[in-house]
Amino acid sequence: MGMGVFCSYDRAGSRRGSRFGSGVRRAIPRPPGATEPLDRESDLDAVPTTTAAAEVGAGQGLLTGAGKVERMALKTALTLGYSPCPNDTLIFYALAHGRVGAGFEWRVRLDDVEALNRSALRREIDLVKVSYHAYGHLADSYVMLASGGALGHGVGPLIVTRDPLEDLSGRRVATPGGLTTAQLLLRLSQPPEIELVQLRYDTIMAAVAKGQVDAGLIIHESRFTYPHFGLHKHLDLGEWWEGETGRPLPLGGIAARRSLGQPLLEELQGVVRESLEYGLSNRAEAEPYIAEHAQELSPEVRQRHIDLYVNEFSLELGPGGREACQALLGLAARSGLIPPLREELFLAG
Repeated sequence: MGMGVFCSYDRAGSRRGSRFGSGVRRAIPRPPGATEPLDRESDLDAVPTTTAAAEVGAGQGLLTGAGKVERMALKTALTLGYSPCPNDTLIFYALAHGRVGAGFEWRVRLDDVEALNRSALRREIDLVKVSYHAYGHLADSYVMLASGGALGHGVGPLIVTRDPLEDLSGRRVATPGGLTTAQLLLRLSQPPEIELVQLRYDTIMAAVAKGQVDAGLIIHESRFTYPHFGLHKHLDLGEWWEGETGRPLPLGGIAARRSLGQPLLEELQGVVRESLEYGLSNRAEAEPYIAEHAQELSPEVRQRHIDLYVNEFSLELGPGGREACQALLGLAARSGLIPPLREELFLAG
């Protein structure tokens, strides 16, 4: 899945980072005075991903090298994962840089959406952007928050081809991952006689253009740039969904571990919305961060991306958004593509 970026941000928004491959290592908060980082595999197995600072010292403080007890600030250390796409970096700029949520210390991971889906499936991240398809497999451990998601009209993944095709039966189709909502829509809408080839999303258009696959399922900013590769739109899966259901299309949302507990989950829901509102009100401040991580360097394409994927549903799903998500996941469950859903999907309150 390529290289992800792992950064730690303190309250002031100062960044410390490293790079990692597919084997993700969790950074573990250390007590003051510790001489070795807790980064060995045995350490990772022994320490939970989520650690409240107060829990490390049992709420009483920590012993320093001199044996003196020092109190720690009650700050909650959590892991946060989102994609480098402009909509996500806009939404989480303020949160990751300490502009909102002063009571948290974030260990931030930026990665491809399918890598985040897989990481959430392993229960490695506390607060994470996931595809709604993936959420169908995660609802027992994660709950979806009301803000920060990608849902709307005209936002669907596209199937593109090098040459016009009548249909895709018997064709090799590249997809951005088995847990993406794009692949779920493909399986719901297309004949089963398709050979699926999973590629990282930003390599699909080149593979189609070179004839390595017959068609590609593209997401994110690729919907704006595929003509540059000489490709043809075969089907807009968002149009297909809206034509079938009359509802907006849910692509992804912000999921949080249920084990964090209701009070903390409610606080996180508010902080995510505050972060989005800050990003919208301070675009000039956030722009360098957005541009740093964007796959597409064109400011115009970045703006079109944000305009499309950051909308009223990003601020608040609302009843219509929740109904659309339930409709998609319900259809997926009835089609045998996800397990039956037994948990309440969205955070109450």
